[in-house]
Amino acid sequence: MRSEINYYKLKVSRMRYNDPFVGKLFKFILVGGSTTSLYMLLVIAGVEWGGMDPIFAITISFSIIFVISFVLNKIWVFDSSDAWQTSLLKFVLVSFSGFILNLAITYFLVNILSCWYVFALLTTVVVIPFYTFILNNLWTFRSDKHVLRSQK
Repeated sequence: MRSEINYYKLKVSRMRYNDPFVGKLFKFILVGGSTTSLYMLLVIAGVEWGGMDPIFAITISFSIIFVISFVLNKIWVFDSSDAWQTSLLKFVLVSFSGFILNLAITYFLVNILSCWYVFALLTTVVVIPFYTFILNNLWTFRSDKHVLRSQK
């Protein structure tokens, strides 16, 4: 048992923190956390102070955050050298599919199960980022220099 613990300690201590995937994931979490916080603030402000329907507030907030998120993801998170038009088209498709998933989850939780819209918002804030990171990493911003070691 003790030798197993030492083995795992040694393995963890040798992890490479400059691994491209880990770096992308860390940056994605920073950008995602910041944009998600702003997104939630905009949705709540739209509903509570603007008197908007939650679905409408999500739509407006998503549109604003989309632009900010694309630029930060392209330039900083994934450091993509692909043409802006190519990356933007793929990002639009991934984001739109995430948006549809977001609306579906929100509609189901709020209108079918009668949950509080903030619960639905928190649920989508947990689910959607995993979905979009995987698609953006594997498709939108994928380039030869970002292929994971396990795929080489």
